[in-house]
Amino acid sequence: MTDFKIIYLVRHAKSSWSNPLLNDRDRPLNKRGKHDAPMMAERLSAAISAQPEVYLSPTLLISSPAKRARRTAREFRKALQLPKSQRTIEEALYFQGPGAILESLTTVADCHHAVMIFSHNPDLTELYNQLTGDGLDNLPTCAVATLRFDIASWQALTGAKVAHALLDYPKLRPRQAFLLG
Repeated sequence: MTDFKIIYLVRHAKSSWSNPLLNDRDRPLNKRGKHDAPMMAERLSAAISAQPEVYLSPTLLISSPAKRARRTAREFRKALQLPKSQRTIEEALYFQGPGAILESLTTVADCHHAVMIFSHNPDLTELYNQLTGDGLDNLPTCAVATLRFDIASWQALTGAKVAHALLDYPKLRPRQAFLLG
């Protein structure tokens, strides 16, 4: 049994604001978002293959119900070659605050050692800062924050301190992601 858990916090890729009458949940990715989502998914897939001691392949992808988050999750699912059955939609990931996301994570079955969350700002930046103790101003669109916790159960996540954190986002050159903690 693995004595650690990994959370991948993924802010959805850049979305389109071209139709101001569109419901927020229905906003699609824009051109940059359609480019960045598969690029970041491939970067993470390559990192998992190259450094399995640092990264684990996620076995559960949990997405906000918003179209832009679901589309971003789909690109990661495809790049990581995961079946559709490993992606779920969770209402708590749609602007219900970092506490709701954390609560969702504490209910994940312990057989999942690595989980990906696809959600929105400001919730993700606040959750990232809460979990890392960092003071990040803004988690960029399509950023992937890899957070490792030395816990055996998701129920122990509340109050746990991050053991290692890596942050990558589209404007960083590959291999420039930085290690925290």
